[in-house]
Amino acid sequence: MKKICLLVFLLIVLYSGKSVHAEVSGEIRHEIFINLQDAYQAQLRAASAHTNQDAVVRELKLFLDDEYASVFFNEALLQKAQGYVGEGPEYLTHYIPFFSFDEQTKVALHSDQNKAYVYQFFPAVHNERVKYQDHYEMITLVKEQGKWKVQKFIYSK
Repeated sequence: MKKICLLVFLLIVLYSGKSVHAEVSGEIRHEIFINLQDAYQAQLRAASAHTNQDAVVRELKLFLDDEYASVFFNEALLQKAQGYVGEGPEYLTHYIPFFSFDEQTKVALHSDQNKAYVYQFFPAVHNERVKYQDHYEMITLVKEQGKWKVQKFIYSK
């Protein structure tokens, strides 16, 4: 299963038409991890704030590119009388994955250094509250005006 998931990841990278550097370490890796953690916190605030659309989208766009901010807003948040709020675990597919941010979390860069892939293998879990199969989760980031922004989430079985 791991080999199939890795193959899917490699096909995505090859399909994009650009070469990817080996795994990234050091300052760039740290910067990307901090950005992903900040993006996740922004998503949580958006999901619990009961605020208006403009305020939610404005904060999300600090960490997500325009298209992904729109996807997150439209598919992960619901409008209530008090404002927009997240609903239930079925919407978690649009959130930053629960990366461990250690050696299990891999980071690769495009050769132009303006696109990054962060991915991790998650082994199957089967307990009373959570059930899922072996899979990879990957976030694609793009560098916009010197800042990393989440562009896409990919879940690969």
